[in-house]
Amino acid sequence: MRGIALTENLPLSEQLPFIRHAADVGYNSAWTNETRSRDGFMTCQARAAAAPALVTGIGVIPVLHRLPVAAAAQTATLAELTGGKFILGVGVASLAGYRQSYGIQATSAMRLMRDYIAALRGYLAGERVEVQSEAFAVHGDRLDVRPRPQPAPIYLAALGPKMQRLAGEISDGVFLNWNTPESVRQSRELVAAGAHAAGREPSSVSIAGYVRVSVDDDHEAARAAMASAAFGYAMIPSYRQHFENMGFKATTDRLAEQPAEERFTGGDEAALQAVSVYGTADEVRQRLPAMLAAYDHPIIRIVPARPTAESIRAVITACAP
Repeated sequence: MRGIALTENLPLSEQLPFIRHAADVGYNSAWTNETRSRDGFMTCQARAAAAPALVTGIGVIPVLHRLPVAAAAQTATLAELTGGKFILGVGVASLAGYRQSYGIQATSAMRLMRDYIAALRGYLAGERVEVQSEAFAVHGDRLDVRPRPQPAPIYLAALGPKMQRLAGEISDGVFLNWNTPESVRQSRELVAAGAHAAGREPSSVSIAGYVRVSVDDDHEAARAAMASAAFGYAMIPSYRQHFENMGFKATTDRLAEQPAEERFTGGDEAALQAVSVYGTADEVRQRLPAMLAAYDHPIIRIVPARPTAESIRAVITACAP
């Protein structure tokens, strides 16, 4: 299965032709992220209507933007609407951000995700949910959807090793971001260890993730767009640690020392090529297979080289199955 990921921060009327084109050229799934822009569930609904053959997915919703009952109701509705072709990705986002923006006092990301997914699974199974978490509580509530659709797969976004083991224990898939093929292999081992600890088959947990791609006839234009995306992430504290764990501390140290406007113009080609694919269409087609092979469910995350529809379509076409 090969997916395509298009930002939700684009008018839906502009997104849907790209989604139809992706379906026409052979992609199996279409993914959106969710930040503070368009609602991920409604975006998937629109995409499913535009291209019914595609699986739609969210990669990922920050869990404390919704109580579990709301996320479960939306998930069950989309599972019904799409005939079971919907995948829900969930992630912590920032506990510090929750405290600052919403006054939510959760302190353990691991406990939050364990409790949230337990509540989701209970709701989707039609059970009475009993969860007492740091950030929320559910006492005897249930989701009364009749007939109950087949529960949608739940993927857990996991950056660090503890969360990746947890994904192996409790989720249907792990969702990775900004990885090298080697780091994906390491994550696969951690997920398998978590699955074994829970008495599960590691093969039951899909290894999914974004592979960021930028395409342009001008190699430097594609490189500049990717550098901006990658090195911007690398200065987020949690992602800085992730990049350093993959062996790119020299890169993150350089970025931290430079003014923001200069960060994307330096070298660090090895780091950039290790975590992404960019260049002309021929260059991308040559490098892409090695990146995709690391995943069970690779998802092409479009990084437009220019702010044009042609840049988006170039990635979809160059990376088509």
